[in-house]
Parts: sequence; C-alpha cells; structure tokens
Amino acid sequence: MTTDFVDKAQPRTSPSPKGGFWGSLRLGAGFLELYLFKEMIRPFFLGVAGGTVMMLGNQLFIYADLLVKKGAPPLTILHILILNLPAILVVTFPIAGLFATLLTLGKMGADSEIIALRAAGIPYRKVFIPVLCIGLLVSGLALFTNEVIVPETNQKVKTLNKNLILAQDAILFNPEEIVRVDDDLWFHVGSIDPETGLMRDLIILDRKAETGHLRYPQVISAQTAQQVGQSWQLRDVVVRRYDQQGRTYYEGQVGEMELNIVNKLVGLIYAEKVPQEQRAGELWEQCQRHRQEQRPSADVARCLTEYHLKFAIPLASFFAVLVAAPLGLQTVRQTGRYGGVALAIVLVFIYYVLMSLGRAMGRVEHIDPWLAAWLPNMIFGGVGFSLLWRFLR
Repeated sequence: MTTDFVDKAQPRTSPSPKGGFWGSLRLGAGFLELYLFKEMIRPFFLGVAGGTVMMLGNQLFIYADLLVKKGAPPLTILHILILNLPAILVVTFPIAGLFATLLTLGKMGADSEIIALRAAGIPYRKVFIPVLCIGLLVSGLALFTNEVIVPETNQKVKTLNKNLILAQDAILFNPEEIVRVDDDLWFHVGSIDPETGLMRDLIILDRKAETGHLRYPQVISAQTAQQVGQSWQLRDVVVRRYDQQGRTYYEGQVGEMELNIVNKLVGLIYAEKVPQEQRAGELWEQCQRHRQEQRPSADVARCLTEYHLKFAIPLASFFAVLVAAPLGLQTVRQTGRYGGVALAIVLVFIYYVLMSLGRAMGRVEHIDPWLAAWLPNMIFGGVGFSLLWRFLR
C-alpha cells in the first residue's frame, strides 16, 4: 500500500517590521518623520547636556573664589547655578540642534538609508521638512524660555548675588577705574591685592563734609583701605579742601577713617534692570525712553541691539538646523560617519564669533542694531537655503 504524500507548502511571510528605519520606510507616511524625530532626540539632549555642563563649569569658576576663600554658603551657590540654567539652555539649544542634525543625517548617509529612501522614490524634501520643523519647534521653546522664564530667574540671581556680596565683603570694581557712586562721590583705587582685598593709593572726591554740603569737592587720599562689613577702613588719610581759585585752604591728616560706601556701591551696580532681566516689551519701552530723554546715541544703540538679540538668539536653533541639514548629507560622503562632529564644532565657533562681532559693532554704532543682532542668522540662513536648493532642484 502506497501513500501519496502531497507537499502542501505554506506560503512564506516575512515578519512585519517592528520599527527602525526599514520599518519606517515600509509603513509609509508619518513613520519617516517619527523615525527622524526619534533619531535626533538622543544627540540633541546629549548636546544640551554637554553645553550646559561646560557653561555651568564656567559659572562655578566665577564663584569659586567666594566659595573657597570667603566661605560662601554652598547651597546659595548651588541655588544660583540652578537659576542660571534657563539662560544657559537658550544658548545651548542651537548648539544641540546643530549636533543632532549633523549626526543624525550623517548616520543615515553612512548606513545607506538615504540611498534606500531615494531608491524608494522618496524625495529629499521628505527628509528635510521634518528636520526643519524640529528646528522651528526648538526655536519656539527657546523663545518662550527667553521671554518668560529667563527674566524672572535672572532677577532672582541678582538678588542672591547682592546678598552674597554684602555677606562676603566682595570687591565690586576693578582697580585703575574712576567710579562714580553718586553726584557727590567719586573714587579711584590704584591697586587691589587679590588675596587679601587690601586697596592701595585710594583717592576720593567728596562734596559732603561734617559742616554740610561743600561747593567744591574735598580730596581724601589714603595709602591703604580695607573693606570690613558695610564700610571701608581707611588708613594714613589726608583730607584737603579747596577754594574757588583751586587753592588749598584746609589740610588735615588722620590715622584712620571709616567710609560707609558698600551699600551705595551695591545699589549702584544692581539698581537698574539689565536687558537679561527684562522681557522684550519692557526693553523696547526702555529704548524709547532713552530716545525721548535724548540720551547718547550709543546708549540707544546698545539698548536696541539687546532688544533684537532677544529674538535672534532663540531663533538661532532653526538657522543652525537649516545649515546643518544639507551639510549632514554632504559631510558623510567626504569625511565619513564622524565628520559631522568636527564640522559641528567649527560651525559653532563660527556662529558665536559672528554673534560676538555683530553685538560689539551694533553697540558702538558701526552697523544698525537689527543687523548686528541678525547677522549670524542671515549668514547661516543664506548658506543653508543655497545648499538646500542644490538638493531640491
């Protein structure tokens, strides 16, 4: 008895894609965007973390002297560093966006994923548009942070710094400067010992005296002075007063003299809000007041430059991604998978050099304030659009 065996072959089915690039390619619309977003998330946050750590390290170096030599409370320093984080993040977002775009597209090019997309009939714009949308999203987040959160945290940092300075007897000025405290008091310090804070060759012009308000400032000179608490202790003091012909009509020598000046100096430094502590609307109103008060044109230019930077710096994330997207595809062909890292470092350096130069030229009126603020974005945007056109034409 024979039995006929019929080979009933079952049709082979390939496993359904469960993710990754090839799954995104097969599953179609929407999944390529999701894949790009997922691939950019990790390098973006690594870039943010790296930039934040470096800038926090710089901040900590500034406070190290107060922390180590003056015994400043570590928790206060930590509080200041945490409050500085929003302002730091606004600056690191463009760096992180640049790194994430270059590394993601460079990796896709090195793994032949871009070739597969082109073979499947997917145009370059399907890759570039989601990446640029991510850049816009990051810029929007940076703009919100810079406009709403940063002014509040910077004001709190100023308050903490003021209290820290008053508590730690910190020197608030540099030697060889003529410092105007108010309309009646100016001073000049020849040198300051960085270890002890001892001031030498102190000269003070003061219009106030025990007998009342002087018509001409008296000159107080001291060989040394030391800040103790809220006052200066002057030693080996000579006081001279002059008449309207400039002749000395009084000269007296004092072994020691106390000058209550520290609170005035702190008030002088922290009296007015700086641009980083104001929202864009407040800063614009301040610029208009400068014009109405007929302040020097340099003051108006500085104010307007900072106003335009309120928008230019947050939106730098988009322009960084704009120039990085086409460069990310080109770099891997010429320098390999990790060429994007070196290129990112060069681009970050170029951007911040341009920003520093533009800011400086705008503040001294060499170029218009709006151009000074937007110059780096305009250059990166022009280069980015021209490179994109080469891929999309």
